[in-house]
Amino acid sequence: MKQDFRPMSIDTVLGIISETQIKVDELIVRDGFAINLNLSRSIATQSLLDRIMLPYIVKDYRILRILSGSGRIEINFTEHELVAGDIVLLKEGSYFQVLDVSDDMKGEVIAVFPKAFASDLPFVTKNLLKIHPDKEGWEEIDHLFYSIYIFAAREPFRKEVVWHLIEALVNNMVALSHLETRQVTTSRSENIYSRFIEELSANRTGKHPVRHYADLLFITPQYLSKIVSEVSGKTVTDWINKAVIHEARILLRDPSKTISEIAETLNFPNDSFFCRFFKRETKQTPTQYRRTASEF
Repeated sequence: MKQDFRPMSIDTVLGIISETQIKVDELIVRDGFAINLNLSRSIATQSLLDRIMLPYIVKDYRILRILSGSGRIEINFTEHELVAGDIVLLKEGSYFQVLDVSDDMKGEVIAVFPKAFASDLPFVTKNLLKIHPDKEGWEEIDHLFYSIYIFAAREPFRKEVVWHLIEALVNNMVALSHLETRQVTTSRSENIYSRFIEELSANRTGKHPVRHYADLLFITPQYLSKIVSEVSGKTVTDWINKAVIHEARILLRDPSKTISEIAETLNFPNDSFFCRFFKRETKQTPTQYRRTASEF
């Protein structure tokens, strides 16, 4: 089945659920908002997994609680392990890909599109916020999750109440994150590396040189290369190439874009350079990848 390119949004997820004929209990969908208290690997068909395990750009905020099991996700080119007790906040505009989920994985998820509420979440500064709260913190989050679910289900929809509860939930996650951060010492090198990854995500359209990112961080290219290599074990160029491949895969799933247009968007001098680069990094030509992705 040929799939049009779509960013990962609430509507995209609902479309995938409908097309794969998955019955999802405890799912509430409102204007710019959705909550599912029964996210389970056991109900997912292979067709659904094939669809959601493609790379996407998230077009809303996502809050995910892992109740049991485990999984692996990639956020803005960095892989993260998720285990029971983890709570993750994913910011709008982030790269997202599900890499693996265990058979016993269960969770809960909230998706919210701030523009539908004519507001924003100003206290969210990081693309990814991941916490593993203690028993008291987990219970606080638990109460907020279920309060949001209860008010979202009421008629008429109390939109302002739900939005303020979401603000309280996210604000509490940020506060719990600060408590965890104070217990962990972060080095200057780790801070620079983290800022580099954030800039890499923010400047995702186009293959930029190392100096571009060094200038954004007000350091020399040599120092950036040294720090990134020490912290991650990969070169700055490795990370830049990975970011470009992520963007290329997403653009190639848009059937309206030609290979030449994609090459130009990503700052390649011509489509031949882009095709050689893509095949070197993925072992597939752009056309082969496009054909494979269109089957899901």
